[in-house]
Amino acid sequence: MLSRLLERGETMRTINSQDEFNNSREFVIANACAIEIYMNLLISKYYFGEANYDFIANVLENQYTNLGFRVSVLGHTFDDQKEFNRNRDKLTRLGNLRNIYAHNLPNEIEKDGKTVYFFKNPKGTSFEAIAAEAVADEFFNLFTEMEAWLTERIKEVGAAEGFVSEDSLKFELGKSYDKLFGGE
Repeated sequence: MLSRLLERGETMRTINSQDEFNNSREFVIANACAIEIYMNLLISKYYFGEANYDFIANVLENQYTNLGFRVSVLGHTFDDQKEFNRNRDKLTRLGNLRNIYAHNLPNEIEKDGKTVYFFKNPKGTSFEAIAAEAVADEFFNLFTEMEAWLTERIKEVGAAEGFVSEDSLKFELGKSYDKLFGGE
């Protein structure tokens, strides 16, 4: 689904309404979860030789397991630390962008006759305004890159074998893409 959007050269749409904002929020949160699923599969494969559902459900999906922990553990699964290090900060930034959407209420202003949605992002002792559209675009670009990288890694090591097919893993994500981009 994502590859079809990229082939057509699509990017995130302009956020001009509360519905579009809600769709972009859903897209960001759902796909941040997808990245965590990919990491969970890789971590489980490394430590158990397969995608171990009990380990994923009870340890990696535990309420106390955060993205930083997953990224740290994922690093141990790579023989090529240079490859992992090139992407570590990108994975962390994806989590930061997800948190902006998940934990902040949007603000809106009228600018040039348009409604512009933004977040008040804490910066030191003050706040900076970050356009919701910019957060969504940055997330989309990082997600696209990290999803491709992690998917390739999953295929390399066979992390999804016997657990979930690539098609079913992307089924729920496809519904998110369809809603955001109007489907096909």
